[in-house]
Amino acid sequence: MKRALFFVHYNPQNLVSNYIYYMLKELKPFFDKVIFISNSLIDQKQIQEIYKYANKVIQRPNRGFDFGAWKDALIDFGFSNLVEYDSITLMNDTCFGPFFSLRKILDKMENLNIDFWGLTKHKETKNGMPGNNGPVHEHIQSYFMTFNRNVVLSDYFNKFWSNVEYFIDVNKVIQNYETQFTRYLSQSGFKWDVFIDLKDINFINNNNLHPNLLTWHPDILIKLCTPFIKIKSFIIFENPYYLIDLIKKNYNYPIELIYDYFNDVYVSNISFKIQNKNIIVRNNISKIKPYFKIALHYHAFYIEITKEFLFLIKNY
Repeated sequence: MKRALFFVHYNPQNLVSNYIYYMLKELKPFFDKVIFISNSLIDQKQIQEIYKYANKVIQRPNRGFDFGAWKDALIDFGFSNLVEYDSITLMNDTCFGPFFSLRKILDKMENLNIDFWGLTKHKETKNGMPGNNGPVHEHIQSYFMTFNRNVVLSDYFNKFWSNVEYFIDVNKVIQNYETQFTRYLSQSGFKWDVFIDLKDINFINNNNLHPNLLTWHPDILIKLCTPFIKIKSFIIFENPYYLIDLIKKNYNYPIELIYDYFNDVYVSNISFKIQNKNIIVRNNISKIKPYFKIALHYHAFYIEITKEFLFLIKNY
């Protein structure tokens, strides 16, 4: 199989976090061509690092979000050039992973009699659509979608991307593209499937599950041998420390990549849910500004340790 990967990156701090480099390194052996599209303004040093794992780097404004980025990258690559590949994969950076080799997934999914596939799906619901709470069609979740050559070379595929608009509201992207793409191709006669399906869960009452298993029930997915976990799920899940422990128990994934990302990108009231927030102060700051004020907010559950805590702070 000759494969191409179109990978979309976005970071509000204009950083390429270490989990991205790890992900690209693990994915690269399975793709003959890797196109890295950044919707952030990353610096030249980071771009050079990315070129260790990608054949091309595209930088663009974050207009249209990931679907806008995929559209621009496909146009830049040339739809006619896609004929050289057996499949193309569209992926974004909204997950940590992979927790194991992609070989296991490819061996399963590429031997099925289907036209396109993903890793997980969102269940059909009567309401819950972001932005308008309308119905949601069953669909492959867009962080990882693979399309075989017959789909990619079809007029349906080309027509879909030609009609993609550069929405400034992410809910419009979800409403018009993420939740519609699977249905659109399915109605066009193409067959699809996912690596992990709800039918695989025989140890829990499915009626109690949120239709978005990926975001709301990451603990179940980890037990079902998922290759990726949504970054957002660490914020939503009631006990992210439990998720960390599950990953440590089930996979050989460098947990410090998760810690580093939250420490670098999120403010303290978010990052502390994952780990203690570490604020790095430059050693020469006293030379720059000899007198400066620091505000410290300390929340104590056990009042008796306050004296000890203040003593430690004084030493700093």
